[in-house]
Amino acid sequence: MDKQTQKFVYKKGEIGIEAILVKKDGNWVSQYMGDSEQRFINEGCTIFDSYDEVALLIEASQEKRLINNWVEITEEAYWDALEVLPPCRWEPSRCGIFYVSEAYTSNIHSFYIEHKKKFYTANRRISLSNYEIVKAFLVDLEKGDIKINQPSFSN
Repeated sequence: MDKQTQKFVYKKGEIGIEAILVKKDGNWVSQYMGDSEQRFINEGCTIFDSYDEVALLIEASQEKRLINNWVEITEEAYWDALEVLPPCRWEPSRCGIFYVSEAYTSNIHSFYIEHKKKFYTANRRISLSNYEIVKAFLVDLEKGDIKINQPSFSN
């Protein structure tokens, strides 16, 4: 007897799943809309039996599409981000680093750094420590991999 209760629909390159399929009257259909499994296959989606199978693909897409280069911003944009929501992991003594508590998606947040009276932002995973983020930022800064005078927010 098949005990599987869910399947997961994923479209290549997307940053999340398209739908969760459940068994209804012997057929796999989307959990909320009732769309058939075949409809998703026809649209070029792949069906996975477990979320663990698709999680690595989602993470790779998020990395490619959402983790961006550091961008220099204005001091005003830095302070706006600092004051809009309670900052997380704010360390004024370590390059003024913090991240905005509202996630861009998953565990990706907008990080902000103040360094030598200049201000920067980039999306990073909160699974990285502030130390790791600042260390990578300083390497990027030294290599010249930081965009200058771009729009205020990285999102």
